Amino acid sequence: MPHLSLAYHGLAEIYTQQGQLQKAIDTYRHITEIEPDDSDAQKALNNLERLKRASQTTQ
Repeated sequence: MPHLSLAYHGLAEIYTQQGQLQKAIDTYRHITEIEPDDSDAQKALNNLERLKRASQTTQ
């Protein structure tokens, strides 16, 4: 069900907790595509992208 954004939020959180940042980012991007006004998803996406960039520069 591609439009169940709440379920996608849960999935993205699981990916984040497992350290699978790219999967979490991809899931939050999907949420922002199906629900463009979802500010929580946009905020989480921005935070994860920033975290990913920071982890890449320290490696």
